[in-house]
Amino acid sequence: MDDDPIWQALEGLRGSAVVREAREYAAAEQIRLRRAARWRHAAVNRWSLGGALAAAAAVAVLVMHPSTELYETQVGQMRQVALADGSVVRMNTGTAVRVRLGWFGRELDLVRGEAQFSVAHDASKPFRVKARGMSVTALGTAFDVVALPGRTAVTLMHGKVLVEAADDRREQDRQLTAPGEQVRLSGGSLSRPVRVRLDAALAWQRRLVDLSGLTLFDALAEVNRYSATKIVVAEPELQHAQISGVFRAGDVDAVSAALSTYFDLQVLRRDASQVVLGRRSAAVPGGKLIAS
Repeated sequence: MDDDPIWQALEGLRGSAVVREAREYAAAEQIRLRRAARWRHAAVNRWSLGGALAAAAAVAVLVMHPSTELYETQVGQMRQVALADGSVVRMNTGTAVRVRLGWFGRELDLVRGEAQFSVAHDASKPFRVKARGMSVTALGTAFDVVALPGRTAVTLMHGKVLVEAADDRREQDRQLTAPGEQVRLSGGSLSRPVRVRLDAALAWQRRLVDLSGLTLFDALAEVNRYSATKIVVAEPELQHAQISGVFRAGDVDAVSAALSTYFDLQVLRRDASQVVLGRRSAAVPGGKLIAS
């Protein structure tokens, strides 16, 4: 075989500079390809880690800083809001509700006005409403909260709620309520639950104002919530007279006419901002208002 000229030529080619360079190039190319594969793998890992860290950071932001929404109604306006968790908020006139839905709880602030809360059940996320020094916690229930100057109250339609005085967590400042009961906050303390007429408490949802059993002072405060034109009775001695009646929300003329008839009053002055009623003759101690 050593005498074979072809074999001798191949043997000579194996040691030539051309073959040596080709071998060196092939080895270098293999190293380059292995390094490129390692870099690609590392880059994928870095991107995956970066995505995971970004997602974790987003979750942390949501947990630490849940989104906040403010819902409002103007005087005479009513509104229904469906929340992202499936709960529903029905807002009465002149109401503002701030809503924060987080991963571990649902916090709402009734800034002012009145609203009914129909709560979607979620035991892992307590539903809590705060209103003028009072806190209401519920799971799968419906209740009405009023936060007005001189009146802060919770009325339960169905389910169960825990009502607490926000500035005092002692046992006597916590009240569990049953359907049809109402708890009021006065002077920082909670009243015991009392039975109320739900149709009267929720009349506003039918755009009615039920004044049954109210004093004239409280009745005017309730009526005036629904209109930019306020009714004023310029007879201080009538402020505590007990009255009754059901009226359309915002119907200033009907209420003024009823008051004038049953308390023997007349319109002393009227403009866009108010209707002032005053004495026509002798005082009438009380009366029953009948809506027209």
